[in-house]
Amino acid sequence: RKMKKESGLNRRGFLKIAGAGPLSLAASSVLGGLAVGAAARSYTNFHFLAISQAIDDTGGVHNLLMGGHGIITPGNVVGNGSFQHQLASDPAPIKPILGEGSWKVKRLVNWNEIGTYGIGVAGVLNLEVNLVPENGSSFPASLEVVCNIPPGGLFTGKPEGYVLDTGGPIGPFNPLGPPPLGITWFTNAIEPRD
Repeated sequence: RKMKKESGLNRRGFLKIAGAGPLSLAASSVLGGLAVGAAARSYTNFHFLAISQAIDDTGGVHNLLMGGHGIITPGNVVGNGSFQHQLASDPAPIKPILGEGSWKVKRLVNWNEIGTYGIGVAGVLNLEVNLVPENGSSFPASLEVVCNIPPGGLFTGKPEGYVLDTGGPIGPFNPLGPPPLGITWFTNAIEPRD
């Protein structure tokens, strides 16, 4: 069935403007009755903000507040965020900050989606990242972000949160809990992009 031309725009022109992937498939569904399921989705968004913890050789407790976001596509990922490293075992009421800065994805190691619940996606994301301290040189680390969705009965077998391993003298940083201190959220929603 042909769409009426209005302002020189037909169905094919509309889909070309809408772009490839989920948006154009969703538009096709509305305009032409196509069924769109999880198989048609070609990306997953990730968001997290949580605290993980490590203990050093002297028994000192270190907290790492870390957050970030990005998008996973077949075989690739982009993302970034920030971090703050605190000495949690210091007796002072205001804990010393040992380091802070930003991070950026370097490479996708593995993405294991275990299921969806509405727009939520449960899974385990493994990345190579570069940490960029405010006062120092960047260095590599491995980052694993885990999203479980208990209301949907979706569990990865790992605790909610993130694990960061710098290969250095402190770490790896592992999720606090249970319950976790923070949240991770993977979605297949169409999110606005700048």
